[in-house]
Amino acid sequence: MHVIKTAADAPKATLFEGEDPFRSALRGRDWSTTALGDPDAWPALLRTTYALMLDSHFPMILAWGRELSFLYNAAYAPILYTRHPAALGAPMCEVWPEYWNVVQPVVVRSLLGETTYTEDVVRRIEHDGVTEERSFNTSYSPVRDADGTVAGVICVISEHTARLRLEQRQAFQLQVADRLRELSDPQAIFSATIELLGRYLKVSRVVIGEYDCEQGQVTFSSNFTDGTVAELSGSFDCAVFGRDNFALLETGASWIAADTAKDPCSAGALVWPAFQSLQIHAGVLVPRTRNGNLISCLFINHSEVRPWREDEVQLIKDVADRMWNAIERVRAEAALVQADRRKDQFLALLAHELRNPLAPISAAAELLKLPHVDSARAHATGTIIARQVSHMTGLVDDLLDVSRVTRGLVEIDRQEIDIKRVVADAIEQVRPLMDTRRHHLAVQLAPGDTYVGGDYQRLVQVLANLCNNAAKYTPQGGRIEVTMDSADGEVIIRVSDDGVGISSELLPHVFELFSQAERNTDRAQGGLGLGLALVRSLVDLHGGSVTAASEGLDKGSTFTVRLPRIAKTPAVENDRQPGAARAPGACLKLLVVDDNVDGAQMLAMYLEASGHDVAVAHTGPAALQQVAGASFDACLLDIGLPGMDGNELARRLRTERNTRAALLIAVTGYGQQTDGHASERPHFDHYLVKPVDPMAIVNLLSTHSNARVN
Repeated sequence: MHVIKTAADAPKATLFEGEDPFRSALRGRDWSTTALGDPDAWPALLRTTYALMLDSHFPMILAWGRELSFLYNAAYAPILYTRHPAALGAPMCEVWPEYWNVVQPVVVRSLLGETTYTEDVVRRIEHDGVTEERSFNTSYSPVRDADGTVAGVICVISEHTARLRLEQRQAFQLQVADRLRELSDPQAIFSATIELLGRYLKVSRVVIGEYDCEQGQVTFSSNFTDGTVAELSGSFDCAVFGRDNFALLETGASWIAADTAKDPCSAGALVWPAFQSLQIHAGVLVPRTRNGNLISCLFINHSEVRPWREDEVQLIKDVADRMWNAIERVRAEAALVQADRRKDQFLALLAHELRNPLAPISAAAELLKLPHVDSARAHATGTIIARQVSHMTGLVDDLLDVSRVTRGLVEIDRQEIDIKRVVADAIEQVRPLMDTRRHHLAVQLAPGDTYVGGDYQRLVQVLANLCNNAAKYTPQGGRIEVTMDSADGEVIIRVSDDGVGISSELLPHVFELFSQAERNTDRAQGGLGLGLALVRSLVDLHGGSVTAASEGLDKGSTFTVRLPRIAKTPAVENDRQPGAARAPGACLKLLVVDDNVDGAQMLAMYLEASGHDVAVAHTGPAALQQVAGASFDACLLDIGLPGMDGNELARRLRTERNTRAALLIAVTGYGQQTDGHASERPHFDHYLVKPVDPMAIVNLLSTHSNARVN
């Protein structure tokens, strides 16, 4: 028969045996200084109960006898922290004196035979130099001897600090989200966020840092302090806080230091003095990057050494993201409002600019309808109409041009360009306006050849726009200066004036579409505010950059264009001689097809006056009927015809015997770049955008006629 032995039957010396640190501490304790005395003399019930506790992985405590001598297991020792091992055998009231007034009633109830269970008992406990709240569930039960007498009280503990912290974090994150949702000013968002975060974490200081990678500087603002440290504000060289720190942040990683005096990124002799003087003994730096570049950071710092828990760091990162996302939201909303306002201003500008030429055109048309209009007046009236149509055409061309360029639909014809010739031609275009306003123009060009790779016409357009801009915004008698220099593989062109200048609010937006409306609301200068937007887009296409500078209103402005410089390819001799001028072309049989009756008739009248025989049709089928009965040398086709469009009509004309070899010219008001591409319009010989200069058509016809003769 096997005999089952109890713990009381086991040799008494085995109670504290084991190699773990806690049992070693039990063996090393001088029990004679406690009310419990020598463990070998402990009652069997005490030894049995404590043996069960020592084998448990749950934190457990035991208060024994009249003195309530305190015993606990290895799982409970970390809760005591520095109070272990002195707490072994000490009176329970001396172990946690700060909580004895709330614990004593529970112990008394257990001594009276009652079992109690309490959830979410919160205690502030020190660990690693930090006092933090921790949450426990506790179950107190009486320990009875053989006759039922209560000899002690045992408590089983389960910790739920992680759940408590999660609930607190979630509640705080909701508080932050609700607060930020109410705000629409970036500075208010910064201030609210750092104050909430500083108070929740109980830290000494929270600041926002704006990073300038080109200058290697960080500028701190939006301070929160708990009153024990000074605010951290101003611009500092990154070396003050350790370039290694910022090198880490530039990778997108956060910097976390529990003790800056020992952290490798801040403990150096060149960095630590700054941290020490600012009372930064622990810190967390969370970066904000955009397109792989560091732009700002959130800096949490504490005046004492502080280990940062993983959940704290994650909370800081989450709140930082919420803050920056809120900033982006309000800035995006403000940008949308601004864009909508500029759109409305632009539409008003466009209506104004289009009505201006329409008024004289309308008056001229009414004048020409009057009887007995002499030829001189008719000629003057025609000149007015042509000038105003040219103005309207320029407005439409500007709109289409900036649309194509900003959407990347324009390809530049790269050639070796002498930039000096570009400057000269651009100035020549604007000189009449400068002369009219009696401007003093100074031009300074660097000596020697200066070449760039680019599109000549587009570069002239860039410089002409800048010079025209300077002329428009410089009062009469003002000074305009154009300088050209080269350095570090770049050509640098500056257009400066002493005119009205640009306000600090508008300066960052001058290259945006329609910004002219804000710069000049009195409409004295006219225009649609597209020029500078076009300049920036064209310069970008050439691989360059353009910037604007101004000290403010009435202090002039300077626009600087930088373009990559190239070496000129040696010239190749060309023995070709200019050809002789062609003789005017003969009379041609023409077909004009356009559903705009007035437009078709006016064009036909002009072509007839130029010596050609012209037929008119307003639809595709009508044109095919004309072709069936007569041959034509050239056909001018509107693309946007109803039913059968101009493309289909051109395809059909190429199959007709009477027009198979005719010159086909597309005339359209769409004006998209792709409309004129050869692959898109394979049946046309030429492509013209309305309003077409009639002389351009006459010249095309003349060239075609001469080519046939030759």
